[in-house]
Amino acid sequence: MESAALALLLTSVAWITVKYFVHPLCYFFDLRRQIARRLSLYSSMRTLGTVRLFRLDDPLEMRDPREDDAEGALRDLGTRMLSFGHAASLGGLILRMIKYEPTKAGTGLIDLSNEIQCRGTGRAVQRATVQDALRIRQR
Repeated sequence: MESAALALLLTSVAWITVKYFVHPLCYFFDLRRQIARRLSLYSSMRTLGTVRLFRLDDPLEMRDPREDDAEGALRDLGTRMLSFGHAASLGGLILRMIKYEPTKAGTGLIDLSNEIQCRGTGRAVQRATVQDALRIRQR
């Protein structure tokens, strides 16, 4: 009888550990990897803002299709990171204790998606914010 109770207790502890620690941590690091990949993919994309300033006939024709892809992908990743950061989980608490900032990264990604078509230093600032919050090495 004691061995069955002990087995049940250990199974419960293992289930709680996996559910509240391991799954959130795996989700976070998978999402972090996807974000690092997208940041690298879109880092060399130039804005067409300078061309748009001089063409007033139809600015939508001037859009680079990669801008739409970048906006959507970064906004989606930002929303997912924000929802992870706002969810109350023990895994998120552990991440914050080791200096990861998921909500700051999510906000930075959404701001970066808003800056995709803009000229200036806004994209670089938001990119650095995300990289700092997720502790992604800048290359």
